[in-house]
Amino acid sequence: MSRNDVAIIGVGLHPFGRFEGKSAMQMAGDAIQLALSDAGIGWKDVQFAVGGSWTVANPDALVGMVGLTGIPFTDVFNACATAASATKLCADSIRLGDYDIGIAVGMDKHPRGAFTEDPALVGMPSWYAQNGQYLYLMDVSSVTLGEESDLFNSIGAWNAINLNGGGSAMLDVSNGNGGVTELNHTTEKYVGPNLGIYAAPLQPVPLPPFGVGTGPYDTTKDGIASGL
Repeated sequence: MSRNDVAIIGVGLHPFGRFEGKSAMQMAGDAIQLALSDAGIGWKDVQFAVGGSWTVANPDALVGMVGLTGIPFTDVFNACATAASATKLCADSIRLGDYDIGIAVGMDKHPRGAFTEDPALVGMPSWYAQNGQYLYLMDVSSVTLGEESDLFNSIGAWNAINLNGGGSAMLDVSNGNGGVTELNHTTEKYVGPNLGIYAAPLQPVPLPPFGVGTGPYDTTKDGIASGL
């Protein structure tokens, strides 16, 4: 090998999946141990480290789990390219002759669903987060289409369907025991169109505090339900 060549002598990967009660940093610690074992070296042989994460603000705290040997640990962040940036910085530091052995590590643990963060945090347009993850079912009365649009904008919705019930729209949800809970009461029709949506029970998505008891969006009388 020439003096500019850098070799990857060991790799480690924590399995993908849902690991309740296990943090991203703990997963990274396991991945490091796998990499060290693959390389046939110990943590004491590592002279520096580079790491990054979206969900962990201080990846360098990982040394508290794998060993406080006094090595420098550089945190990097480059959105979806964080791991690649960490690997390049690690390789470049060796190539420049600063160190002989280093380690690059990435760690993250995300909630269920697609992209949920504010896209503005990474310089992306608003449509980047329009992944269809949330579905809101609402029954509102005595409002104009313009007011409805303002309501949808306030909760981040970008697409909506207006099913005008003519004063007889009702919104019910399952009570989990084979019955239903009536969220609003109105004049029932013997025959009418019905729309049913089935989803696994989840915690309600919090809505912004618009017009609670006042204004056109009176949530004390207009049934508003939300779900994932």
